[in-house]
Amino acid sequence: MQWLDLLARAPPWQSDADRRPALQDPRRDGSLKRKGHPQVALWINDTPRDDWPDSLEARFGLDAVKAPRRLLEACPVDAETPLIQLNGLASRLGVRRIWWKDESARMRLTSFKALGGVFAVARLLERRVAAALKSDPEPQALIGGAASSIAEDMTVTTATDGNHGLSVAAGAAIFKMKCVIFVHSRVEPHRIKRLEAKGAEVRVVPGVFDDAVAEAQRVAEREGWHLIADTSESLDDLASGDVVQGYSVLADELDRQLGEVGAEPSHVFCQAGVGGMAAAVIAGLKARREDDAPLGICVEPEAAPALFASLQAGRPQRAEDVGGSVMDMLDCHAPSRLAFEALARCAHAFMTVSDADAAKAVKLLAEGHDEDPVIETSATAAAGLAGLVALLRDEELRKKAGLGAGSEIVLIGTEGAAG
Repeated sequence: MQWLDLLARAPPWQSDADRRPALQDPRRDGSLKRKGHPQVALWINDTPRDDWPDSLEARFGLDAVKAPRRLLEACPVDAETPLIQLNGLASRLGVRRIWWKDESARMRLTSFKALGGVFAVARLLERRVAAALKSDPEPQALIGGAASSIAEDMTVTTATDGNHGLSVAAGAAIFKMKCVIFVHSRVEPHRIKRLEAKGAEVRVVPGVFDDAVAEAQRVAEREGWHLIADTSESLDDLASGDVVQGYSVLADELDRQLGEVGAEPSHVFCQAGVGGMAAAVIAGLKARREDDAPLGICVEPEAAPALFASLQAGRPQRAEDVGGSVMDMLDCHAPSRLAFEALARCAHAFMTVSDADAAKAVKLLAEGHDEDPVIETSATAAAGLAGLVALLRDEELRKKAGLGAGSEIVLIGTEGAAG
């Protein structure tokens, strides 16, 4: 019996094999918030670290992808998401190339989050079955028999803005587990309905995402439920580590697709909420490409600068809530400790953008410049492009980020238009 239902493989976009020009390393200390563009703040990480403890290596290193790949290979159809080259948009913005990694159809759950929650639920069950049977089960053995008897007595839970919870709920449905999802009061009704359609019980918590995180943890401890969080204050939290490790598939896929077209991108822009995807992609490309890895730039809403504020402070901390963002899947105010530690070591820069910039980026993608495909997406998914545009329009910011006419940019389209 198949336990995942993936889309048919989409063909990778073909491109010429031109290579990027040599870039000047623009690392400098300090941050810059431009007069005339007060909504854009940029901070260059001038103290990247070479130490890479085992807790990070296990989740972001070259071998991290093996466990999620093993589970995916058990599926009759294992589909990668397409890498799309946007030559028209690159020409309009004055850079050499732009690639868009389209996650809008990932495992029919419409976002990259499908790689994390489902995998973490599967790993939870795999460990429980292994403990009961005194041997490691094959992926196919997680459905039926002893595995089903174990799963039906389990309840999984998490907090979500929408996408991570949907992935956890999908995993619970696959293995016939009970599922309770905590959302905050800003989560849109259509996202709640999608969770309920997967069979999850949804509980609404007053406040913001971080308040839902705290409530999910409190109730899980009280009820003996299994918390599948995508954020944690601990480097050793097993479930949140599994979630991030699932995202290593995205980094692995992206690196291979870029290699197929001979691409050596200069920059990768990753939008960040708690930071898991950004850490997986930036650290994953660094592990694979070493000194040739693109400069990683993390983009957050100015209303929720969890990583930006924490990296400047030198420690994870909770940013003030100022009322929410149109980039609703990024409306998080405290980073994951695991993501924070990884990005502190390998990300080049952190920046914030306004809701207005995100809305403009959505429009740019929808215009389909020259022969580019029309891309209909959300403000969350377009946040990386919003960051790129904001830096390019200001000469000083552009230089600090190492951007120029020869730049080749990777953007991650993290979700579909409807979220």
